[in-house]
Amino acid sequence: MAPSHYELINHTSDVGVRVWGATPEDLFCHAAEAMLDILMDGWATAVKGTGHRVTVDAEDIERLLVKWLQHLIYEFDTKRMVPSSFKITECFPTRLKADITYAQFDPSQHHMKTELKAVTYHQLSVRQTSPHRWKAQVIFDV
Repeated sequence: MAPSHYELINHTSDVGVRVWGATPEDLFCHAAEAMLDILMDGWATAVKGTGHRVTVDAEDIERLLVKWLQHLIYEFDTKRMVPSSFKITECFPTRLKADITYAQFDPSQHHMKTELKAVTYHQLSVRQTSPHRWKAQVIFDV
């Protein structure tokens, strides 16, 4: 059963999520958690390793969400680094800053579930639905 901050979306040949949070920072953290839950088991309990600060810039908040998630996929695909914790310190419509702690991928700790090729723009949405509620929808290419 999925945590209460996201739900899986049935999508032909791809996988998607609807995510919500009280703030844009919460929303972007929950989107990353949902993506990592789709990708593998064990990411959140991994032995903590290297910490990094990342800044992501984009033209608007939807593209910012895509670039944030693509950054995490890139780090995993190219360096086999698994985000084990992250805190978004700033999230504006066009810029995100986050502190990320990575663990090296370890097959004995991390059980791969679904290979994610990319974050898509198909049916992408990020919007504020009330003063303390943000909602996003993201589809991943598998």
